[in-house]
Formats: sequence, structure tokens, C-alpha cells
Amino acid sequence: MEWNLEGKRVQVNYMDNIRAGTVISSRVKYGGKVEHHVMLTHPIQLKWRTELTWQVLVEHEEVIDLLS
Repeated sequence: MEWNLEGKRVQVNYMDNIRAGTVISSRVKYGGKVEHHVMLTHPIQLKWRTELTWQVLVEHEEVIDLLS
């Protein structure tokens, strides 16, 4: 799988929540790991926030699948 997934729909595992979304940006972090900024299709409720979360940052290893 390529590292730059900008504009692609993906399925990710964010803190044991499987969600689908669109990658807004991909970047190589200091140290060489890849991180993706994902806009979720459906928001998640995190226990430490009062608002729903629509955007998450995930490591490349947390991308489960590319969706069509």
C-alpha cells in the first residue's frame, strides 16, 4: 500500500473503533512513520470530549483497508 493516501476512502482502527473516512492529508513524521488525517463518515464519541469527533489522526499501520 502506498504511503500517500490523500483523497482516498479508507477504513481505520482508531482506539479500537473501526471507522470509515476520507484521508485529508498524509505526512511522514520525524523518524519516518507515516500519519494520516482522516475525516470520518460517521463521528465517534470519545469519553474525554463532550462533542462528537469527526476528524482523527492515525498511524499508517492503523489503516485496515482502502475502500472504493
